[in-house]
Amino acid sequence: MGQAVLWGWLTYRVMAYDAMADYASVEERHAIMRTQRWPLLAIGMVSGAAGAVPGMLWMGGVMSVVFFPFLAAFAIWLYVLIFIFTGLWFQYYCLEALSRLRGVRGMTDVAPADA
Repeated sequence: MGQAVLWGWLTYRVMAYDAMADYASVEERHAIMRTQRWPLLAIGMVSGAAGAVPGMLWMGGVMSVVFFPFLAAFAIWLYVLIFIFTGLWFQYYCLEALSRLRGVRGMTDVAPADA
C-alpha cells in the first residue's frame, strides 16, 4: 500500500507539473495543485498501480525464461502504453481544470502562459 501511495504521489507531482508547465502561470499551477490535490493523487495512484502490471508478467517461473523474448517485447509495449495513457490522462484533467479556473476568472481559452 505504501509503495502505491508513494508512486501515486510522485506520478501526480511530476505529471501534473509537466501537463501545465507550458500553459499555466505559477499561481494558476499552485491553485490547481492545491484544489485538485485528491483527484490528481487518485489518478497518480491508479497510474502507479498500472505501472506495476508489466512486472507481473515475470511471475511465470520457468515459463518466463522460455518465453523471454516475447514477454520482454510485450512488457516494453505495455510500459509505453501505460506511460502514454497516464500522460494523456493528466494533460486532459489538468488543462480542463485550468480552463475551469480561467473561466471563473473571466478568461475564455487556455493559451500558453507568458514566460
